[in-house]
Formats: sequence, C-alpha cells, structure tokens
Amino acid sequence: MTFADTTRDVIWAFDVVEGEAGPALANRRVLLQGGPGHPDGAAMDEAGGLWNARWGAGVVLRITPDGRIDRTIELPCAQPSCCAFGGPDRRTLYVTSARQDLDAPGPEDGALFAVEVDVAGVETPRFAG
Repeated sequence: MTFADTTRDVIWAFDVVEGEAGPALANRRVLLQGGPGHPDGAAMDEAGGLWNARWGAGVVLRITPDGRIDRTIELPCAQPSCCAFGGPDRRTLYVTSARQDLDAPGPEDGALFAVEVDVAGVETPRFAG
C-alpha cells in the first residue's frame, strides 16, 4: 500500500500483513521523497508502478516499486490532482486537475485529461457494501 503525504512531500510504502484483528500495515518506508511538485492522488498499474499526480508541477510520474521515476507525463495544467485507469484495456490514464490556489488559472486548469499508456492499471474491485 502507498500513501501520498502531500504536506511532508513524501510517498510512503507499507506492507499489508494479516494481524489478529485483520489486515494491518507494517514496514513503513519512503518510496519517493521530493521531486517536482508535491505528491497527490495516484493509481497502480499491473507491473507494480505507481502513477502519481504532482500538485504544482503539471506532471504525472510513474514510480517503480524500488522508488525510481521511470516515466514523466507533462500536462498543460499547473495542478494535476489525481489519476485513475480506465478504458476497455485499462491503458487510459485519466487525470483530474484543479484551479484552486492559482492567481491566474490557465484554460486547461481544472480539466480532465486522458493519456494512453503502455501498461494496464490494476483492476479495481467494486465496493460490496
């Protein structure tokens, strides 16, 4: 599991282990600290990569399980906020953006973007309750 701690500018990674009371988090470690902008919403792909929207930098980064940045997608907005996989083969990365905290928002700030990528996103289970 990963957690983007925007205010501390770090993405944490955890192991999910079975505990007496059910699943628990263990082995907290830094997956990525710093970089362009600040970490915000993210989505996982089938190869274990984390696609992370970078608030204030206008990019989405793909971060490998060992913490390396291996892809950067530049967007025509200042504040990408979250991403999710979709499309029939889950190879379309949808990215939301925000107009919040911008003195002079551009025409693409606050837009939704769709980018074709070369790896499929993990299938998201439906909420059962």
